[in-house]
Amino acid sequence: MPSRNRLSSRPMRPPRKALCCGAGALALGAASLAQGALNDIFPTDYVPLGAGTTVLTAYLYDRQSKGPYVAGEKTQPWTSNASIGVLRGSYFGDVLGVRTAGTATMTYADQRLEGSGIPKSINKETGGWYDARFGLTAWPINDPVQRHYLAINATVMLPTGDYQRQRLQNIGENRHREALSLAWIRGLGNNWTVEAIGELTWFGDNTAYFPGARKREQARSEALTTYLRYRWSNGLQAFSGYQWNSGGETRINGVAQNDPARSQRAYLGLIYPVGQGHVLNLRLAKDIQVENGFAIEREVALRWLSYF
Repeated sequence: MPSRNRLSSRPMRPPRKALCCGAGALALGAASLAQGALNDIFPTDYVPLGAGTTVLTAYLYDRQSKGPYVAGEKTQPWTSNASIGVLRGSYFGDVLGVRTAGTATMTYADQRLEGSGIPKSINKETGGWYDARFGLTAWPINDPVQRHYLAINATVMLPTGDYQRQRLQNIGENRHREALSLAWIRGLGNNWTVEAIGELTWFGDNTAYFPGARKREQARSEALTTYLRYRWSNGLQAFSGYQWNSGGETRINGVAQNDPARSQRAYLGLIYPVGQGHVLNLRLAKDIQVENGFAIEREVALRWLSYF
């Protein structure tokens, strides 16, 4: 049995009330847009297209989250409702014989916080542009016959989004972020395909964090996203997926908030080709475990891709 002196020598943790205001409040700004991996991966995202191909992709999200959770326990009866629209442009080419693609993404969102007991210091509504996202992907393995691909992706997000230092809920995050991803895709027989994407994300500092003069730091986070999809003869595909997240603990003015992400998410959806050069995706998502922050109770995402 450990002695009292040994127990008392452990690092002091903020009291539960502080944790509620830390992990819970910090999650408000990220409840709609930044939970989980930095890149929201759909099936086939890392399947390369022919050189010279341009892809325009539009996303619509309807997302309801609940929380906040602290150490796995729900601390408030609050819900966050978000409507999100995304437009992404991609171009595929060859560099030194290796298939590559560059992407640029812009996002607009409205977010509303509802529930009893919300402090007056927390703005209940916010809206505006999210931070701009730019990505570059290369495929050292590109074998469409075997449906075997290996992709390396670098993503940069710049603090271009709407941010007000006097507000806790914001769409933009007032900091830069970088992510490095490794994606592996492999066909299993004629109809099944498995996908696995690992991601490491690094975060810059927000030096104007609520109420406007505090410094928010965040440790590196890790994520793993997997999909299994089945393709019928008419091109229709069904898929299921799973995402695991860890890391990302924050510090406010140097004080650790003890709020690592530690979450798991489940996906279910369809991929439907609509004529020549157009594809419609439907995806449902739900968090099945969240340690800290807000949990996605229900998400419906529609995605339309057009190829040129």
